Amino acid sequence: MGSVQRAAPPAVVPYVVVVDGVEVEPVSVYLSGLVISDVSALTVRSYAHDLLRWWKVLTVLGLRWDRATREDVEVMVGWLRSAVNPQHRRSSLSVSQPGSVNLKTGKPVLPAGYAPSTINHALTVVYSFYEFHRMFGRGPLVNPVPAAPDRRRMQQLSPIDPSPRLRRAPMRQPQWSSTAGRKVSSGHFSPAAITATTVSFV
Repeated sequence: MGSVQRAAPPAVVPYVVVVDGVEVEPVSVYLSGLVISDVSALTVRSYAHDLLRWWKVLTVLGLRWDRATREDVEVMVGWLRSAVNPQHRRSSLSVSQPGSVNLKTGKPVLPAGYAPSTINHALTVVYSFYEFHRMFGRGPLVNPVPAAPDRRRMQQLSPIDPSPRLRRAPMRQPQWSSTAGRKVSSGHFSPAAITATTVSFV
C-alpha cells in the first residue's frame, strides 16, 4: 500500500512517503520543515514511517488527510494495540516467544503487538504533522490528535511557579514496567555454588 523511500537528489528531504506510486506531498512538506530545523536523517525516516502508518489508516477508512477527526486517530490506536508487530515475530519455537520470559536473562520478552512507546511516538508525530500544517492554514481546524489539557495550562504558568504533575494526554499509553523480577536458573542454587558463595563471605 505504501513505503518510505530515499529521495533522489537534489531533494531537500532525505526520505519520502510513497503511496500507490505517488509521493505524499503533505508529508514531504512537513518533513522538509524538520530538515530545515536541523533534524537528523534518521529522525526524518522514523517520522516518515509513522506517517506512512497513519496514511494506511486513512486509506482503509477512505479519508483525506485534511478531513481526519479524533475518531479516526482512535482507529489507528486501536489497530496498533491489537496488531502484530512484524519485528517481534519469532521464527523458531525454541526462541522465547513474545509475552513470555527469557529463561536465560529473566527479562520479559516484548509482546507480539506494538509497544506503548511506539504508539505514543506515532501519536506525537501525527500531532506534530497537523500542528505544522495548521500554522499555514491547511488541514482540519482542530488537530485530530488531542493534547493534554494540562499542556495548555502549562503555557500560561510563570517560570518561577513549581511544575505541576501532568496527566497523560488522551489515547497515550502507559509504559511497560522494566522492573519485572528476574528468573534465576537452578544452576545458581547447586551445592557447589552455595559452598563457593559461603566461602567467599567467611
